[in-house]
Amino acid sequence: MPANALRVKERKFSTFEAVVDGQSVQIQGEYEVTVVNNGLLRAPSVSASVSELSLPNGSTTVIEDTEIKSIGTLGRGQTGKAKFEFTISGSSQELKQFAGSACQGSKSTLTTDETYSGLLLAIASTGEIEIKSPSPSCRRSGDLPEQPEPDPPEEPPQEPEPPEEPEPPEQPPEEPEPPEQPPDQPEPPEEPEPTPTPPETQEVDIEGPTSPTVGEQATYSVSDPPNSASEYNWVSSSDVSDESIPSDDNEYVVSYDSASLQRIQVDVRDNRGLQVGAGEINIDVQEQSDDRDTENGENGGNGGQEQGWRITGTDTVPLGNERQWTVEGAPDDFEGIYNWDMGIDSPRNRNLNSTAENPSIEFTYTSAGEYTIEVIARSNLGLIEDEFTFEVEASNWPTSGLSMDEAASRKNREF
Repeated sequence: MPANALRVKERKFSTFEAVVDGQSVQIQGEYEVTVVNNGLLRAPSVSASVSELSLPNGSTTVIEDTEIKSIGTLGRGQTGKAKFEFTISGSSQELKQFAGSACQGSKSTLTTDETYSGLLLAIASTGEIEIKSPSPSCRRSGDLPEQPEPDPPEEPPQEPEPPEEPEPPEQPPEEPEPPEQPPDQPEPPEEPEPTPTPPETQEVDIEGPTSPTVGEQATYSVSDPPNSASEYNWVSSSDVSDESIPSDDNEYVVSYDSASLQRIQVDVRDNRGLQVGAGEINIDVQEQSDDRDTENGENGGNGGQEQGWRITGTDTVPLGNERQWTVEGAPDDFEGIYNWDMGIDSPRNRNLNSTAENPSIEFTYTSAGEYTIEVIARSNLGLIEDEFTFEVEASNWPTSGLSMDEAASRKNREF
């Protein structure tokens, strides 16, 4: 079994309201998904998103391209919920039948395309599903098609009660038997040892290089382990077997044979075998390169300017994880600002600036795709000094050391 395994436990409409106005029906409500961690270890940073939720023939879309909803950390056997609001309207008979069915208690069949991610995991669910109805807060107004209620079954005829049997005559009391000699008293059983109270699991930090190169032996360790720590079980997303590597020493040495995004996890246990700590670290394995193309800048920056302006940072990022990019190569006398455009049409992309003293910026991508980061360097007078770009690919974090292309090919895998 994988270190953690996410499963959808329940789908339902937590709220549902349908209003009929003439030939049109308007529906609004909230779609709720309950996720459970059936894995061996807890799953940090669990999130969910819905690409599409539609009626079976695909003519009516209920939910489309939602933002990623954070569920949080799920311990072993724990559940978490994500809710998605929706509003649709139309005049089709299919939409009216859907509203009437949901409000009358029938299960609704829909087509879904959903994505869930957690520790070492990026999984998707597609196809037809049944969503639990009715909602506990279902409201309706206007005329909606009603589902015919089945006739109640006929009650079978009652059988006549059998006549009461006469009571038997009383028997004379038996002679009391002589009392038996009391047996020897057995020795009292030994009291069982008390069950130890499970310790509280502490979230620990892992120290080590976050951008090792291919073939480099990188060493990782827990920076502040719990006092009762006795064993460290390490797991890397490059391990094909997903088996943890136990060690008595607080040290894990690993090397990678190709550039990729990886995740290292540690499970800390005491001398009784009980978990006392857990943590993880994300790393970006880089190709070995002795000669960098100064005309193009590091890591794919636009570069090419006489001053050597360029953007540095990772060019492949996992969804929902904050990453940092930095402007380098500015002239020593530059004292202006940098205007950043992260390549998305969103209010989060406005008024993003950094300065010559602090030329870095942090940003989180929530939708998969390829983006172009554009930066304009301006003087204190607002004059444009230079412009340069940087290409970024945002995708779900790969599992078991897969490349981005291999991870994307698993998007349609069923739970």
